[in-house]
Amino acid sequence: KDKFSCQKNKKSTIKILKELTPDVIWATITPVHPDRPFKHTEWSWRNNEIDTYDQASRALMKKKHVPINDLHGLVWDDYMTLLADDQLHLSEAGQIACAKAVVGAIEPYL
Repeated sequence: KDKFSCQKNKKSTIKILKELTPDVIWATITPVHPDRPFKHTEWSWRNNEIDTYDQASRALMKKKHVPINDLHGLVWDDYMTLLADDQLHLSEAGQIACAKAVVGAIEPYL
């Protein structure tokens, strides 16, 4: 989770995508439930790490003129409904809400 390598990876990903199409949209990472215990025995992120990653991504996307689909904000505003019982994955309602947000973000490009 080295911040520099993540930024370097995002920069190269954006470059490759923009070579394929000018219509790139970045989606933020959805949060985990704030009460979800952190498990050192598995790969996982804490919300503060997700926030740091998303903030760095936002700055880079703004600089590269890439629109941002804020799925994090969408889920955070109603995480009790939009996260599943495992407090990590999207519930059915969360899947529907995020799918609608993705459709809304790409629809203008169709």
